[in-house]
Amino acid sequence: MGKHFWLKESFLFGLKVDYLSPAFYFQDLLILILIFLEIGQSFVLKGNIKKISISFKVFKKYINDKFAVITKNKLKLWFYFLTIVFIVLNIVFSKAPRISLYWWIRIFEFFLLGVVIKRNLKKAFKILFICLPLILFFEFFLGFFQALKSSSLGGFFWFFGERSFNILTPGIARGSFLGKVFLRPYATFSHPNSLAGFTLVCLVLLLGKEEKNYFDKIALILGIALIVLSFSRAAWLSLTLVFFFFFVFRLFSFVKKKENPFSYSYFLALIASFPLFYLFTRTTIDSSSFEIRIKLAESALRLIKANPLFGVGAGNFVIGLSESNQIWQWLYWLQPVHNIFLLLFSELGLIFGVLFPYFYFRTFFNLFKDLSKFQRQKLTLAAGLLSVALTGLFDHYWLTLIQNQLLLTTLLSFSIFNKENLSFK
Repeated sequence: MGKHFWLKESFLFGLKVDYLSPAFYFQDLLILILIFLEIGQSFVLKGNIKKISISFKVFKKYINDKFAVITKNKLKLWFYFLTIVFIVLNIVFSKAPRISLYWWIRIFEFFLLGVVIKRNLKKAFKILFICLPLILFFEFFLGFFQALKSSSLGGFFWFFGERSFNILTPGIARGSFLGKVFLRPYATFSHPNSLAGFTLVCLVLLLGKEEKNYFDKIALILGIALIVLSFSRAAWLSLTLVFFFFFVFRLFSFVKKKENPFSYSYFLALIASFPLFYLFTRTTIDSSSFEIRIKLAESALRLIKANPLFGVGAGNFVIGLSESNQIWQWLYWLQPVHNIFLLLFSELGLIFGVLFPYFYFRTFFNLFKDLSKFQRQKLTLAAGLLSVALTGLFDHYWLTLIQNQLLLTTLLSFSIFNKENLSFK
């Protein structure tokens, strides 16, 4: 549920382009409520609201203390200052400054959401594991009946994000198996690939749970089935690699801690790996789809070469693409490049294009600092980050679509602030 605002810059060749339309979602309202509640709680000490009264003397001491800290951390101060400068320049020199400003506001919103998660880490983690199986159940059954009916179900599912479509809708994603064409499930997402990537990370996190009840076990099976139905080759390959990652972990866990490796999750991963790998090797990529993805990558490289320092502006890739004198036979392929790293480089320029991946993979490798303990929660979070990176090599949804953005923000928050003893039980 979202309200789209159609600016002049949101139209290309007379058509509305979703990626260029600033939108305010129902999720944004919930995030703002969380942020304001957190700000309110910052004035609460031991359950009692205290009066705020700062004398000139106290204020002067506060300023002096802060100044002393600043002088000791000039490098950090310069980093923050230069970050703000580059953000401003990215907006000013973008193809469409208003759209770029909107995307930076959204990035700041996700940053504040990460702060809220950090301050409520254990509670957020507990809530997540209550939600995961419910999400997998809901998305599977909605997606399954869409594929069975060859159309959307309609009705109140529209409020959850289901779009109106059928198997004959132009540009709709279809799969082919045993000579039969079928509708790939969308569930509440805008594309089956986005659904598959989201489901993949949910599966990884649930797989890491130590004590699974029957509801969790069934949800894992349904999640794997949904990824199979989605016909997302990137998700198939990523899930197979994650299962291999899981096998290695269980093996080392057995050697180090003498834990029994033959658990429900172990057998499920083992059984599911073979059909996933078989499907990946037996299906082929549509030649036109592959060709246009290559063209998008080539266009991204041209945009990077033409705008190396500040990029074309956050959220402005499609505008830069439309100005590249490329003859497009299918206008619905006017969309971001299907690689999150190329997308970052082309939109944000060299500085942020390097900093964001560095920050991401530094977070990933920090989870492996003390492998001798084989902490389940850290390895599970690392597998989640690996899943995002692998699927992000072949699509853009982690940076452009609201559900995937929220899950990535949550996953990164847990991964960065994992110093607490997060319970996977």
